[in-house]
Amino acid sequence: MNIEKHLSEFMATHLPIASELGLKPDSYQSDKLVLSAPLQANINDKATAFGGSIYCVCVMSCWGMVYLKAIEHGISKPNVVVSHGEIDYFRPVASDIVATCQLAQENQFDDFFESFRERGKAKVALCSSIGEPDKPAVKFSGRFALIS
Repeated sequence: MNIEKHLSEFMATHLPIASELGLKPDSYQSDKLVLSAPLQANINDKATAFGGSIYCVCVMSCWGMVYLKAIEHGISKPNVVVSHGEIDYFRPVASDIVATCQLAQENQFDDFFESFRERGKAKVALCSSIGEPDKPAVKFSGRFALIS
C-alpha cells in the first residue's frame, strides 16, 4: 500500500475534522510531507483562509510526518499526540492552504526511534510552513510524541 494512503485512511476514519477541512496529503518523501485543504471550505469573512483551519493543516502536516515515519519503522498503529504547538501568521493566505513539513535534517528521527524502542515513548520537534520557503505566510512549530 502507498504510504500516503495510510495517512489518508487514518484521517478519514478517525479525524472528522479532516473531511470537514477537505484535508488531503499531496505528497510524501522521507523528509517532506505536504498536506492541503481547499480555500473554499476554509474561507473566513475576509475571503482568506480561516486561522483555525490554517493551524489544523499545519499541525496535521507535522503530526502526519510522525505518523508516516512510525509506519515506515514497522509500527502498525502509531499513537501520535501533539504535546506543544505555536504558530506565527505573517500575512493572509488567499489561496488553498498548503502546509509543508520539511525535516531539518535527514537523521532527525534516529534518536526519536531509539528512545521509543528503549522507553516506549519519544518526542520530536517539527516545523511546517505555508507559502514560499524564503517568505512564508505562516510558520508552525510543535512537539509531537509517539507513545506505546
